[in-house]
Amino acid sequence: MQLFIIYMIICRDLKKMEMHKKVITDQEVEIILLLQELSLDACTLVRSVEDNVLTEFKGNHVSRYQWDIYKIYEEIITPFRKIEVKSFTQGFYSHMSSGVLHNETDYRLYLVRELSELLPYSDDKLTNPKYAAFFQVRYAIEKLIDEGVEINQFCLLHGDLYNGNILMYDGKYSMVDFEYVRFGPPQLEWAFLLCWDLMTEFDLSKRHRFLHKVLDEVQILKRKHILKEIDLRLIVDVFLPAIVSVSIHFSECGRFDRGDLINRGVKYFWNEEYQVIKRRGYDG
Repeated sequence: MQLFIIYMIICRDLKKMEMHKKVITDQEVEIILLLQELSLDACTLVRSVEDNVLTEFKGNHVSRYQWDIYKIYEEIITPFRKIEVKSFTQGFYSHMSSGVLHNETDYRLYLVRELSELLPYSDDKLTNPKYAAFFQVRYAIEKLIDEGVEINQFCLLHGDLYNGNILMYDGKYSMVDFEYVRFGPPQLEWAFLLCWDLMTEFDLSKRHRFLHKVLDEVQILKRKHILKEIDLRLIVDVFLPAIVSVSIHFSECGRFDRGDLINRGVKYFWNEEYQVIKRRGYDG
């Protein structure tokens, strides 16, 4: 019996130590070396990188419906959030960028310029939701400027933090895929983290349950004082509409796999679920 217990423990530990290898770019090698230098290994699955071959511990995917948002905050958001800087990386979230470099150092004006570069005049300007979302961003930025509210807190962001890039290993949440690591407003990461999987859920029958999961998570983050009023304002009025706008644009340009489905899902989010989040996110 004792030998059997020892055998089971060894099997468990070996399973825990399963590795996954993949070839990565020079840019991602540099990013991973930076993460190691910043002692952020604990919230990643990285074991080693050598000659562009990344070796990672093999984690398990957790359904977005089963996320513990507070545990995610503690284990993978907080370590990145502690790396604070005074400026931001050029280019809107993840790969969603015009590719045009701007000298603007005021993030409010920078965001409007970035979206303006992405969204030139079009004949469907009055009917395509990507423009309505952009107008929402521009209006919200104008209000921030009028009130003297700045977007001037920047930290290290994963840059593509959604369900596919969050795995569970040894009882803890961990991140993978770091090619879009950047510096930016923490509220931008929250907007993407909370809602991208909802935006791209293609089964409409599941979206109602998904929406309530997101609303519950927002309330948890509010009650624990993780998201304050200004954070919610930036998430709901600025960054979610910005993500909607550029996502629709890039789906129309063929920049996404399954672009037609993403286009449909994001437009549905804007017309339906965003309105609920905007109302409930503030009111509780």
